[in-house]
Amino acid sequence: MRQKRIHLTPAQYLFITSHEYPERGFWGGWGSGKSFAGLIAVLCYSHDIPNNKWWVCRQTIGQAGDMMVEFLDKVLPLDWLVSKNDKDQLVVIKSKLCKHGAGKYCHNCSEIIFKGLDDITKIESANLGGVLIDQAEAISVELVDRFGGRLRRMVHV
Repeated sequence: MRQKRIHLTPAQYLFITSHEYPERGFWGGWGSGKSFAGLIAVLCYSHDIPNNKWWVCRQTIGQAGDMMVEFLDKVLPLDWLVSKNDKDQLVVIKSKLCKHGAGKYCHNCSEIIFKGLDDITKIESANLGGVLIDQAEAISVELVDRFGGRLRRMVHV
């Protein structure tokens, strides 16, 4: 098993572990670890809640692809990876209920899809457990509000 040692700042830890509000924001200066903390939170929810589906969004599809690379390189333990599809920017990971080895899909696996919000045609049919919007200041408030109707999966923490 490949282990990763992750060091969090107090602000990152609070963002990841706070469950007081269903929506949370994390802001700070350039290089303060906002995106990294968001990716860790997505990983935790996807692993702890079986059959979950998350969208990790940036303004463009290219920026979303960059986040997928960072997620795979810096965040995701290799033994949690079930599959990845670079074309669709989809990563499937094991949840804590998956009893199989790496690379085997089961109904308890969770999906993380890295999306660019420049082409959001499929938002109306999405059935999501959560959304991470990185660089939210570049996204319209109306688009952010549309995600509220897409969060349909039960998420208990």
